[in-house]
Amino acid sequence: MNIGSLAAAAAVTILAFTSAASALAVCQLPSGTSAGSCDYSGAGSALTITDTHGATTAPLPSAIEGLATGENGNGVFGEAKGADGIGGMFEITGTKTNDGSAAVYGLSYGGSTTKQGSYGFAGLFLISNAMNSSNAVEASTAGEGAAIYAVNEGNSGNAGAFYIGNSPNADAAVYALGKGGDGVWGQTGAAGAYGVYGVNTSTAGSTSGVKGEMNANGNQGAGVWGDGTWIGVYGTSDGGSAAYFNETSNNTSCYFNGGTMWNCSSDRNLKEDFHAVDSKDVLHRLAELPVFNFHVKKFHDPGTRFMGPVAQDFRAAFGLGENDTTINAGDEMGVALAAIKGLYQELQDRDAAIAEQTARIAALETRIARTDALEARMAKLEAQAKPTQQADATR
Repeated sequence: MNIGSLAAAAAVTILAFTSAASALAVCQLPSGTSAGSCDYSGAGSALTITDTHGATTAPLPSAIEGLATGENGNGVFGEAKGADGIGGMFEITGTKTNDGSAAVYGLSYGGSTTKQGSYGFAGLFLISNAMNSSNAVEASTAGEGAAIYAVNEGNSGNAGAFYIGNSPNADAAVYALGKGGDGVWGQTGAAGAYGVYGVNTSTAGSTSGVKGEMNANGNQGAGVWGDGTWIGVYGTSDGGSAAYFNETSNNTSCYFNGGTMWNCSSDRNLKEDFHAVDSKDVLHRLAELPVFNFHVKKFHDPGTRFMGPVAQDFRAAFGLGENDTTINAGDEMGVALAAIKGLYQELQDRDAAIAEQTARIAALETRIARTDALEARMAKLEAQAKPTQQADATR
């Protein structure tokens, strides 16, 4: 079948085939030729095939079924060379809630006779035109199901793999936007597995295995949200940062790259409205701050104890932080440093007072020593004067 250009209608329309047979079957042609070819320049479809069989039990019919037994063949191949065209468009218009049909169904037997999908792709979607800004795969749903749902029941492999092979391309291999739900939601029931797992193999540049971004326009939201019975979000790094958090509105960040503590922004250029601190006053306030040994309610280990102040007392003592239910770790360190400086100043003052008192004592001891020396000389003179006085008395 080779049909030339027609008008605005479809070049070939085949409808209302109600038997279990194929609506269109053209095969057994010489090598290098197409089983069916339609060249069409109108506004409709070059080929439209509709199946109205309506079967609900096997064998389930297909509007289009393609089978390629060659080494590099394609069962169904669609290509759009226009600026806004679609290589293949598949739609389910059924309204049954239990309809398990697929708009696109792909099955690969690969090169193995015992394992399906051993080498081939069940579905391959490609945009070869670098100027084409369309999506290779676009899926949407108005129902309660998933726009894209992938299952891998094998012992290995991925249910879905997305890859950008052009290194200058800075776009995302997977981009998900949830306007009423989750952008990306991952779940696993296997031990040692991950609901969502990202790997960054780049040796240069700032790239991420998994990146979450929240743009809630003033509302509360999370770029990445983790919920787990043991670990909500787990990060590991070999030479980089296991975790990195950045507040883009003021360019502050905290990251963990080993060691024992987090590294958080403290650049002078990020701060303003500086005020001097009365370190001695901070020390005295800290001395009055209650510090408790306590247990956190509903903590997973009831035997674990903690030590520290409560946010209400900390806020009342120093007036720091956003509220009276949380304590900023930076404020705690700032208070501790100021108190240490205040203690140092008090020790310096005390050392100065002690030095002054020591000098006064030394001066007094010198005066006392001189007085003792004078008293000794007086006693000696008195002792020498007694014989003369006695002799004068006997005359």
